[in-house]
Amino acid sequence: MRPAAVNAFTKQGSQDCSSLGALEMSDSGDAMRVRFEIAKRGVHDQLPEADARRVKEMRYLTKACLEHWGLVAMSDDVLLAASELVTNAILHSHGMEITLSIGLQGDELLRVSVHDETPWLPVIRRADDDAESGRGLQLVEWMTIAHNGAWGISDGGATTWCTFSIAAERGCW
Repeated sequence: MRPAAVNAFTKQGSQDCSSLGALEMSDSGDAMRVRFEIAKRGVHDQLPEADARRVKEMRYLTKACLEHWGLVAMSDDVLLAASELVTNAILHSHGMEITLSIGLQGDELLRVSVHDETPWLPVIRRADDDAESGRGLQLVEWMTIAHNGAWGISDGGATTWCTFSIAAERGCW
């Protein structure tokens, strides 16, 4: 069962979803997974525009799921975390398949994970004050801590994930 907003997004004429990849919702509607390919490129090659658009598409799909699950108040932080994880995968995997998964783990947690086939382990970098990049995982760490969650890596570094507590959002505190 797909949230109506996900269905609307994938059918809108203004959205180019032909290259979105395989989009799946769990039967219970509590999880979404989308797999997509990005262009093969070398370390110093410029990022193709179509790959850069993926971040916006994944953010929109994530927002649709949050709306469906009644977690709109968490949207800003969760969307930023999802954007950072997808961006890292696109920038560092150099042309492999990427999978974004977002789902509820019971009534307590929301989990966002991004899987790619990169052989490198993601690490939090401490960027200089004037650096233009290098803060993504640090932001993810701060946001998950603020929401009583966590972040980490699994699958030998190929999956980066984060969790957010949804207990307060659902009135379970």
